Amino acid sequence: MKLERHVGGLSRARKEAYLVRRGWARAEGDQWACSRLGLGPAPLKKAVHHQLTEDLSLSLVRSGWEVVGYSDRG
Repeated sequence: MKLERHVGGLSRARKEAYLVRRGWARAEGDQWACSRLGLGPAPLKKAVHHQLTEDLSLSLVRSGWEVVGYSDRG
């Protein structure tokens, strides 16, 4: 299964709260980093994409799916 990643409808405050709850920390400026995922600083939008992808992938695997890749649109 390939995943499409898309962020929409979340306010900036909700995006930031979501990232903090999932272990991300604000880096320089408007950058975010996650040592748990081994990801260096990324813009807010990209950080949310990474976290949503991880959460969706984990949920699909727990439901018996196998995630084999991601779309080129990423």
